[in-house]
Amino acid sequence: MGKCTILDICKETGVSVATVSRVLNNSPRVTDETRTKILEAINRLGYKPNAAARNLSGRRSNVLGVIFHQLTSGFYASVMSGIHLEARTRGYHLLVTLVHHADPERSSYYDMLDEARIDGLIVLDSTLDDATLAKLQSYNRPIVLIERTSGNPAPATVGCANEAAAHTAVSHLLSRGYRDMLIVTGPPEAEDSGLRMKGCQQALKDAGLSSADVKTISGNYSAHDAREAFRKHVDEQGLPRAVFAFNDDMALSIMRELRVTGIDVPGQVAVVGFDGIEAAEYMGLTTMQMPMLELGAEAVRLLLERIKTPTTPARHVLKDCELVVRESSGGG
Repeated sequence: MGKCTILDICKETGVSVATVSRVLNNSPRVTDETRTKILEAINRLGYKPNAAARNLSGRRSNVLGVIFHQLTSGFYASVMSGIHLEARTRGYHLLVTLVHHADPERSSYYDMLDEARIDGLIVLDSTLDDATLAKLQSYNRPIVLIERTSGNPAPATVGCANEAAAHTAVSHLLSRGYRDMLIVTGPPEAEDSGLRMKGCQQALKDAGLSSADVKTISGNYSAHDAREAFRKHVDEQGLPRAVFAFNDDMALSIMRELRVTGIDVPGQVAVVGFDGIEAAEYMGLTTMQMPMLELGAEAVRLLLERIKTPTTPARHVLKDCELVVRESSGGG
């Protein structure tokens, strides 16, 4: 009799290759009845694939899973570069999956965990909800979250000091005499956007102003959405004297909209962004510079700590941001 294959297990049990793979990778997305049936068939037929043997022996794969919400902006690309460089230096490979707008349930996240043998997981998803995080944790892999904290202390986290950075950005605009200010936020459910808003509110309070003294629009961290929301705001309420956008993509999109409509930046409208992507320098955008490469590298270091010693208490690291003043707010 020839060597048993995964197809033999499928034929014996009447399930798909994906289901067998989920059982071999200890996925929670299999019923107890199906799991028992497959394991009995594996034992009965003597199926011993390399991946299964590796799982059973507890050996590491030297592969790190990376889950990102998107890769469309310079921020995500820079953080990914930091992850890649640090992982390569440490002798690890990456397996990356992205959420798609047509996949609100994030099934691609679970598919990666079901089908692949990874030693741990790095997640950068600003809209990650607690239920999804809990499901990811059910796979019993070490997890590091970037730019998101958690009520559950289990995952290690790394991010920037969003609240303090936003306070600095608004204080900079106020110091230049700008009072009629428009704040362009990220998605309502994004934790980092909420923290940045808190920093803005504190800066206003410190200056003797209130949140009612500024206006806000949601740009969803999207250049397109920010531009459309800004156009609507201008049509209804006129131009603000200054704009603080919670990422550079939105800030640059608004800067372009202002310039193509003949509005002088910063003579008529000052603009400040957040991230410090490469395009910000080219366009003369004042921004809060995040240590994006270091965020990615630190995430790898934190994850490898947990992989090496799972009992190590999860660490929570905050990185400072730096205000880089350029032409868009009257500097440079």
